[in-house]
Amino acid sequence: MHVGAEVQSKGSLLARFSATRQMTEAIVAHLEPEDTVVQSMPDASPVKWHLAHTAWFFERFVLREFHNGYSSKNTTYDYLFNSYYNTIGPQHCRPRRGQLSRPTLQEVVDYRHHVDENIHSLLENDPSPSLLDVLEVGLQHEMQHQELIITDLKHALSSNPLLPAPFAASEDASESHSLRQHLRKHSWQRFDGGVSSLGANSGEDFRYDNEMPRHRVFVEPYEIAHRPVSNAEYLEFVSDGGYSRPELWLSLGWATVQDEQWRCPLYWFLKDGQWHQYTLHQGAALLRRDEPVCHLSYFEADAYARWAGARLPTEAEWELAAVDIPLDGVIGDELRFHPSAMSPCEPYPTRYFGDVWEWTSSSYSPYPGFQPPPGALGEYNGKFMCNQYVLRGGSCATPRPHARLTYRNFFHPGARWQFAGLRLARSVRTTGDNATVLHESDEMNHHSPADETIATECVRALCELPPRLPTKYLYDAKGSALFERIIELPEYTLTRDELNIYESAMQEIAGAIGERAWIIEPGSGDGRKTRSLLRSLINPIGYTPIEISEQALKESVAALRTEFPKLKIESVLGDFSDDLQLPPVQAEKRVIFFPGSTIGNFDEHAAQRLLRRFARWVGPGGGLLIGVDLVKPKADMLAAYSDSQGVTAEFNLNLLDRLNREANANVHRSHWSHRAEWNSARSRMESYLVSEKDQRVRIAETSFWFGKNETIRTEISMKYSPESLERLASMFVAEQWWFDRKRRFAVAYMEVPQSYDE
Repeated sequence: MHVGAEVQSKGSLLARFSATRQMTEAIVAHLEPEDTVVQSMPDASPVKWHLAHTAWFFERFVLREFHNGYSSKNTTYDYLFNSYYNTIGPQHCRPRRGQLSRPTLQEVVDYRHHVDENIHSLLENDPSPSLLDVLEVGLQHEMQHQELIITDLKHALSSNPLLPAPFAASEDASESHSLRQHLRKHSWQRFDGGVSSLGANSGEDFRYDNEMPRHRVFVEPYEIAHRPVSNAEYLEFVSDGGYSRPELWLSLGWATVQDEQWRCPLYWFLKDGQWHQYTLHQGAALLRRDEPVCHLSYFEADAYARWAGARLPTEAEWELAAVDIPLDGVIGDELRFHPSAMSPCEPYPTRYFGDVWEWTSSSYSPYPGFQPPPGALGEYNGKFMCNQYVLRGGSCATPRPHARLTYRNFFHPGARWQFAGLRLARSVRTTGDNATVLHESDEMNHHSPADETIATECVRALCELPPRLPTKYLYDAKGSALFERIIELPEYTLTRDELNIYESAMQEIAGAIGERAWIIEPGSGDGRKTRSLLRSLINPIGYTPIEISEQALKESVAALRTEFPKLKIESVLGDFSDDLQLPPVQAEKRVIFFPGSTIGNFDEHAAQRLLRRFARWVGPGGGLLIGVDLVKPKADMLAAYSDSQGVTAEFNLNLLDRLNREANANVHRSHWSHRAEWNSARSRMESYLVSEKDQRVRIAETSFWFGKNETIRTEISMKYSPESLERLASMFVAEQWWFDRKRRFAVAYMEVPQSYDE
């Protein structure tokens, strides 16, 4: 039912055992003795029962199996505190656990201490790997019940008209100030789809059996929201009569709404005309609109998604989106047990862990090849794979060591007392190939997979957190001319540094690539660097330029055909950051040419997705020739992006003129200024448009309010070291590096290993 990466030393495991048990006791220390015995519904259990059951688990599966001299305090506990292990024997009826006045709380505490002392004694000897493995299961089991203690206790105490707050904490000024903090609308993260992998491998850190085995799945293109749904957004659903509109609900969900008389999420209530919610740290508290909505059933999450014109993600979509997201926010020493407010300035994407479990549309069922282990512990997960749905992430009550990317929580669709919320997803429509392929006839069609105008795309980008404008729109005719001036500025050395490398090392670069290669160039531009590369390569057989500008593509192809009449050319008119399907080519080796530090215009997550796509385009044995701008002294980088002649400022502000001209906007350019900043935490330069006054901006039919000094990000430029690029491009192996004389720029040649399997 589980996997451990390595057998831990008995010392480290004993320390974790003590820390985990102490965390449970720290939670209980905040409670009154009476709090530990209440039970509010059949699906929940009293705190006292959780304390006894977790001790019984160690006793039954560790001490009785591995401690020859162990003596139980009371064999009746096998009946009272066995949860569902039918292999062991019968259990006390779950709905009547709250009627157990005996053993007393003190007797349960003594029982836990008795078990703990014997675990310590057992580990003083040389424990076997199987003992340590089962002990690890017990630790994970204890952490599960730490979370259940919180959820079950909250439900029980919410039934008390006094609405007690056992984990009371003073409300700081930032909380009260932002009770109605405005959040921008959802922004959407696009995923290309295709074959991906889901689940965990054996040999990793601890995993439950239901997380394995890792297997391949096919995912259609989709978009997923950058954050969970907020209280404010769910309140709109409530106000719009969401609980009284049967067309929004699954049949069983609608029947449940009628039977249970649901009208809002669990723990919400109206008081003096204002919405409140019950929390364990404040009791009755005003509803914070900027927090993730929680305590939703699957039925409610599904109905809201339908009302919002979206859907719930599958667990494969969720895991693919969260693969590079750090674990943030999960339970710490503060014992707050409530989701944190979301800020309009949070980075994108965010909030996959540590606030609410997120419902997916995936039924809880076994992965292909799933096999529960023999014996009683084999009953842990597998037998529940029926009539339940999967939740992903982790909540504010999930212990940090217990949260992970592949964790599969599961509950019945009507369950509401867990810290469960939702994140929206939506499918991406595709019609045939997502790219227009230009063959020898030079016939071109425009590629616009999302069918978005500049106004539509800019409005969507301004709704993101933080607001931005797409970088590609900087490059209209005037913007492109301004950029040509920028690369000639004394402060901006990037282009000159790169050209110096190609001038001095092009023969070495060509030798590293080898003979008879097919070159693919995303964002080919005017093709000047490409022609230099093709002249040096040994018998290149073909070239695929990918360019969003039809005019630039036509001109570069014409120039290439003049200079290389025997070269096969398959051109693609489109945006290489979209999920393009390239034309099939007959070549033993395909190589991506990606110069100019263009990779720096993508944030870490987008860059890694792009590099995975490159690896897919070239396949095992294929290559990547990539240029990257290196980290330099801060003063030099700031000067390059905010030059003394004001050309970069003009380049940035020109985007506002383009919006007025092409996006039906009414932006007053004189009310904005240019600013460049070095973000040391993310190792990148950032360019912003800065609002010089409080103002309202309209683009097409949408208005935006910007306060004085509020910013719109227009461009990022990542700066790398060789080590950071190799980490980012982990699907490639670096073969050779070249640097300019002052080590301000680098060019690397990398190859996809023959064993690579996405």
